[in-house]
Amino acid sequence: MAIKRVAHKIEYHLEQIAVPDAFTQIANVKAINDHELSRDEVDVTTLADDVEDVLPHPILNLGELKLTLFWDEANLTTQGLLEDSVETAPPTYTDFAKHKLVFPFADGTVTKIYEGWIMSLGEVVYDIGNEVTRDVTIQVTAIPV
Repeated sequence: MAIKRVAHKIEYHLEQIAVPDAFTQIANVKAINDHELSRDEVDVTTLADDVEDVLPHPILNLGELKLTLFWDEANLTTQGLLEDSVETAPPTYTDFAKHKLVFPFADGTVTKIYEGWIMSLGEVVYDIGNEVTRDVTIQVTAIPV
């Protein structure tokens, strides 16, 4: 039977650019749209076929991780690291940062680590009467651990 879990707090940590596997907490998370797994199709239909013939593509698409963060513009120390990560391209196409989400549940903490690059760092949203937020979209490049 599945365990019903309610997330009361989620933390977003970013791997430091110059220090592999060292993470800095950037912000707390308001909402997450986790990545999806998908596979394109390859059309192998020939002129002799009566119906379309398709096969699954061998390369798996890991999709995008979308986060809505609670944002504090005055916090240049940690949230500035996120902006630096967007502005600084990885040295090679295989040097992608790690993004860690920490879910402290009542029955234990769950940690998920994603590898990928930041596709977009959205506008800061000032909604009167609500928390200040900012959206982040990460292209996932490896299956999360």
